[in-house]
Amino acid sequence: MSEAKEALQTQLLELLASEGYQPMRRSEIAQRFRLDSADRRTLRYVIRTLESEGKVVLLRKNRIALPSHGENVVGTLSVHHKGFGFVSLDDGQGVDGEIFVPADGMGSARHSDRVQLRIFESTAPPGRLPASAEISSKVYEGRVMQVLKRGFTEVVGLLQRPSSGWRLIPDNGRIEEVPITGCADHIALVKNHKVVVELDEPEFPGAPLRGRVVEDLGAMDEPGVDMLSVMRMYDLEQAFPAEVMKAVEGFGQSTIEAISEQREDLREWVTFTIDPVDAKDFDDALSLRRLESGLWQIGVHIADVSAFVPQDSVIDIEAQRRATSVYLADRVVTMLPENLTNELCSLRPDQDRLAHSVLIEVDDEGELRSYDTCKSVIHSRARLHYGQAQAFLDEQKTDGIPRDVQESLKDLFNLTGMLRKKRFASGSMVFEGAEIKCVLDEDGKVARVEKRTSREANQLVEECMLLANKVVAVTLNGHELTNGIYRIHEAPREKQWQSMAEELQLLGIHEPPETREDINAILGEELPEHLVFPVTVAILRNLNRAVYSEKLDEHFGLAFEMYSHFTSPIRRYPDLMAHRMLEAIESNELPPYSFGQVKEIARHSSEREQMAEEAEKLSVQIKLITYYADLLWRGETGPLKGCVTGMTPKGLIVELTDTLQRGMVAFQDIDGDYFEVNRSSTIAHGSRTGREFRLGTKVNVLLARVDTRNQRIDFALADGGAGKKNKRSGRGKKQGKRGRGGPQQRRRQRRR
Repeated sequence: MSEAKEALQTQLLELLASEGYQPMRRSEIAQRFRLDSADRRTLRYVIRTLESEGKVVLLRKNRIALPSHGENVVGTLSVHHKGFGFVSLDDGQGVDGEIFVPADGMGSARHSDRVQLRIFESTAPPGRLPASAEISSKVYEGRVMQVLKRGFTEVVGLLQRPSSGWRLIPDNGRIEEVPITGCADHIALVKNHKVVVELDEPEFPGAPLRGRVVEDLGAMDEPGVDMLSVMRMYDLEQAFPAEVMKAVEGFGQSTIEAISEQREDLREWVTFTIDPVDAKDFDDALSLRRLESGLWQIGVHIADVSAFVPQDSVIDIEAQRRATSVYLADRVVTMLPENLTNELCSLRPDQDRLAHSVLIEVDDEGELRSYDTCKSVIHSRARLHYGQAQAFLDEQKTDGIPRDVQESLKDLFNLTGMLRKKRFASGSMVFEGAEIKCVLDEDGKVARVEKRTSREANQLVEECMLLANKVVAVTLNGHELTNGIYRIHEAPREKQWQSMAEELQLLGIHEPPETREDINAILGEELPEHLVFPVTVAILRNLNRAVYSEKLDEHFGLAFEMYSHFTSPIRRYPDLMAHRMLEAIESNELPPYSFGQVKEIARHSSEREQMAEEAEKLSVQIKLITYYADLLWRGETGPLKGCVTGMTPKGLIVELTDTLQRGMVAFQDIDGDYFEVNRSSTIAHGSRTGREFRLGTKVNVLLARVDTRNQRIDFALADGGAGKKNKRSGRGKKQGKRGRGGPQQRRRQRRR
């Protein structure tokens, strides 16, 4: 290290160790040291060096401090299928990010456990951390000291009987095989049945899992067993406890009539809903009025679930436990009983319904002028679906749309278009994606697969919901007596920016992004077609997840300083909390939740949301794999249109255009050539023929193999692989045969 770097390093460490030092960002340190542009680059180098050596840490918002080592911290363990793991720490413990835990540091902990961890002073020695792990933001190493709470006590899987005795092959690939020690009295062990196993507590740290069968779900290929397995795997219950159903029986239309007299009467307003064609719960309605002042008033009317679910009631306690509705491929596991979800709370057309309304005034250019909130009673004029609304916007098709709704829809489309442009101009990020829906027949098998993309009708509703959520967050934050629950999306940490830059550089983008504006600039470029997908993935996998929080922070992706979730209380518990908080402000009452309560519910809701996403994705993947297995059995092998979206040393990862199903074309199965993949995994070169496959290359493939047990599909090139010829030559190496694929599921916009 040069003298200048050593001097700056000494100066920095002295600052960090000084009495009263408050963690600062790199830019703030540079300003304090009065560094010029060259010295600022040196400072960045020094900080990265010290961080890699474990001598400094990056806290939230990239603030720099000395590490707080040797202390016990608490977090949630995620176990890699190879045995090591990472612990995501709770906030406020001095170290941000995740802690690497080697296999010999697990103790008796297992995947998803809440654990107490002791972190070590130095980072793992070179070569200690596994190359297969995404470790760009994992700096410290820890050892599990105590299991605070088991993430699960039961495992779902396939029952097998090899020579060593009965064993469970878990559906969750992160869990090892489980020897069976017995079963409940009413159960007979049957090979190839899906079962639930209750795990024994380990006899000593590191002891292998063992357990007894407590439930037989049925034969693995029996109708309905696939989704039942997913529900058991993620602890999902469709039925509600008897005491909850009894409490719900006390509500009816008379409840709505009695409460309506105490509210703002908005039943004469032109109000309507727009939802998916198969939706049953309508938790948001829209209206638009031109005021005498010349301003527009956008009404976002949200189902008032709090009117039917008293806080701390048996209904509320169960809703809080579930935290979210889960949309599996063949059913919905609701947060609330059906009588509330699809009937009394749902804003159904031509019926009086209780709502919590957000009334927002904007001018003709879409500039926000004022807003207000109130408890209301509304009467929806029409229930539109997205396709119907889109047909009206595109071709003025008016089938089933009342005339007054047509006028409101047309004006609202123009206003939300301006709101959308302003949001993007302010830095909001956009990732266009698609959602896959499996349409099932009466036997639960896939009849067809639909790919849904976001169009103008979807965007109209989205902008209204975003605006209402933003207004509610501002209202909650502006009241000194109320604790708020917020939807936050933290900016990438320094290590994530660094990892993103490295991945993008391998794809030919050499200017490292350092801000949200830099990311938007990259996404806004006219990228070559073959780079659009990998560039998007490189950015997305280095961003944080959006979560719920008791503390106000920015939403990085939306570029909102304040944001909350308010618009879906039928299916998200944090939204129901926001309704109660807002009502307390409107009524000048005490806050309904303490700060500690909000913190715990926010953490639980974030965990359940992630669980729901995993369950939904797995349910669709299972149905798609079965669908392609049936096609293969019938001899309907293609050709199918696809695109190369990834590469491994073994083959090409191909994503089908129509269903987003992913599978592998093994290099070994491409006759007459040997392939090698470049360092950035963006080009596969055939050493004999000079053919090249790049990320984004369009291919036609045939179904070759479908492994329903392991959820894998192998493709074969339908046309021999019309990869681009290249004069480059070189010696290749014969590649392996099989890879793992699964459906590429895009993040739903409702997750924002």
